[in-house]
Amino acid sequence: MIIYVWKYQNGYFKRTAVIDYATSVIWVSRYCDCGEFEIYVSASKELTELFRGEILLTRSESETTMVLEKVQLTTDAESGDFLIISGRSLECVLNRRVVNRQTTLDGTLADGIKKLLNDNVINPLSQNGWSDNDRKIPNIEIGNIDHFTDSLKKQITGDSLLNAIIDICTSYGCGFRLNNKDNIDKFVFTIYKGSDISNGVVFSQRFGNLGKTEYLYDSSNSPNMLYVAGEGEGIDRVITLYEPDVSDFSELEGLSRKEYWVDQRDCSSTTGSGMADTFYLQLLQSKGQEKYQEMKSVVSYSGEIVNNDMYKYGVDYELGDIVLIENDYGIKAKATIIEITEVEDASGYTLVPKLSEWRVTDV
Repeated sequence: MIIYVWKYQNGYFKRTAVIDYATSVIWVSRYCDCGEFEIYVSASKELTELFRGEILLTRSESETTMVLEKVQLTTDAESGDFLIISGRSLECVLNRRVVNRQTTLDGTLADGIKKLLNDNVINPLSQNGWSDNDRKIPNIEIGNIDHFTDSLKKQITGDSLLNAIIDICTSYGCGFRLNNKDNIDKFVFTIYKGSDISNGVVFSQRFGNLGKTEYLYDSSNSPNMLYVAGEGEGIDRVITLYEPDVSDFSELEGLSRKEYWVDQRDCSSTTGSGMADTFYLQLLQSKGQEKYQEMKSVVSYSGEIVNNDMYKYGVDYELGDIVLIENDYGIKAKATIIEITEVEDASGYTLVPKLSEWRVTDV
């Protein structure tokens, strides 16, 4: 792999080196999280001096830009001196900010993400709500995400900005990235969704590209009626009942009804401008939905992808695409490609996709 090294100087990133002689390179891109990298290279005084300060690393074949975070020098008279250079993808800069004040999101998914980015890195606010330019990251811009119109109701305080965005995007099945492919100094934040290509890309034992699989159904801890308790004491406590959307209401009655208590006392109805009772109940409902999704019946279906030569990354599938899994017992599932690991070393080049939890389907 050819790695380009960019160093931050006088307010700009300048390309200062090209590495095409590494002993090994591991380059990991992820759909809804930071990627990571590790480069193993013979040490020199020039390289130890180069890898200091704010450094970006890019490859012409990859959309993922990496940020240098760690340099480890090992000296050995017998095997030689080596540098291990590692870090995470550009999205990790969002972890340098926290959501420093109670932030209530009530609108679309796009509106919520914009507010988090505006309040914490683009036009940042202090804890008391005043403008705070010291928190600004001038390189970051927001791309066109207005078409993500799903409803978002959430309250966040104290989370890192990165974790808050990961949590939201995971809930909506979205990926996100900071892309600077067109301009090394401009970090454009975008949300995206992969395509459902399960009709064309199939991992199956009959195709020889699916190894060992395991299937489990477990409903031992799966409530379907959740009492969500918010602020207040005794009979004055705000409590709402979350009922999942089901086609057969008999599933929520009698023997089939499974109740659960969700304590959300830390979910506050107090904001700078107040909060309507209706919205507070909607907020508690969203907390109930999150807990229901977390605890509903487990259908665990996993396996090992083998012989990935049948499909080519960037041609047959992309990061975030949905593919079909099928074993010899006719159990089918859809899964999202959430990670791509590329490795180049003395053994050659390999690329391994990683899948999300498999979602069992009747297709």
